[in-house]
Amino acid sequence: MALIVNSGDPTELLAPKSGIITGSNCVVGGSAQSGQSVFEIDGRPVLNLYTSTPLWRDLTVGDKGDDVAALQAALNDLGFGTLSDGVLGTSAVRAVQKLLGTPGAAAGTISTITRADILWMPTPTLPIGSCDAILGATISAGDPLLSSAESIASARLGNVPTDLVPGDRILALGGQSIPVGPDGFSPDALAQLNQVPQVVDALAAAKAAPASGGPVGAAQLDVTYQLAAPKDAWGVPATALTGLEASEGCVWSGTVGYPVNIVVSQLGKVFVSFAADVGKAPPAVDLSPDEAKSCR
Repeated sequence: MALIVNSGDPTELLAPKSGIITGSNCVVGGSAQSGQSVFEIDGRPVLNLYTSTPLWRDLTVGDKGDDVAALQAALNDLGFGTLSDGVLGTSAVRAVQKLLGTPGAAAGTISTITRADILWMPTPTLPIGSCDAILGATISAGDPLLSSAESIASARLGNVPTDLVPGDRILALGGQSIPVGPDGFSPDALAQLNQVPQVVDALAAAKAAPASGGPVGAAQLDVTYQLAAPKDAWGVPATALTGLEASEGCVWSGTVGYPVNIVVSQLGKVFVSFAADVGKAPPAVDLSPDEAKSCR
């Protein structure tokens, strides 16, 4: 199976406030992770945080909104058991203060999450391509602090067969299992692809030497496209199948017909999976039933 990836413009993480860079552990080739801090501004860390909706205001206990729900989801992804009701509670405030390194006693007196403490990330992980703010630099809100390495703007699979057995699927590449939904790759899946060395190397090579006649910044890789969970399959002779339509058919045991889906066919032998409502597969099937019979 072919995976076609297209690179996009580098992503910049923008300073949430003005001040002086008083601390930095930004390293080209490293990564910025949601829930961690790369920079300090005016002696206070700014927290990297991936949320589906950027935080656009200070949040106080009792506030409601999509930004609150996004914050709660982000904190839960980081392992905090905060409520997911779209109403800011004290547990979310304490979680943010813990991530910022606020001492426990002081954190217990805080009821507000200050937007200027949060460095918004569009993905949970961002590979660092450049550190744009150096230690001691004076920066303004909105200035870039760091920029991503070569990243994926879009990805798709080429030549996907239309008669695949139903089921959730993954792409196996570089020791990782990347989920592939019915509509392709989700933002989280693209972010996961961005961490696969083979993808990073392929994009860099494509940028250095674009394929003749192909789009700039596009790369193609051979990947394995497989079921997310294995399915049982039974081998039967091709003659045992009746009522064939696309990848569906029937096998028979006496007078009882069993709906099946064809998983793969090779050298006169067909591997089938039984429909979900069949229950237990029969111990044996008829080898040459009446071809006109249908069980559906």
